[in-house]
Amino acid sequence: MTEAGEQDGFFALPVGAFLDAMAAGTAAPASGSAAALTLGQAAALCAKTARLSARQVTADQAAELTADAERIRAKAAYLVDEDARAYRAVIAQSHSAA
Repeated sequence: MTEAGEQDGFFALPVGAFLDAMAAGTAAPASGSAAALTLGQAAALCAKTARLSARQVTADQAAELTADAERIRAKAAYLVDEDARAYRAVIAQSHSAA
């Protein structure tokens, strides 16, 4: 039996389903995935702000800020799922060592 989000990744889940997975009695997703999602949301807001600030800063500055925020957002999206995979591996290793 697979945990919710395992096949497509937790990042692909709708917000409500991700929250359900966080609240479930399973090892993952857990705090690392939650932290990565929070980082991704913050980066998305930074990208939005950079795009909307194009009149307050130069176009080059806005583009650079947007690109930086998008890189962070993409890495955070990856980490939502990577943390869950890594934590499951630790749990599996501890069970096999026992």
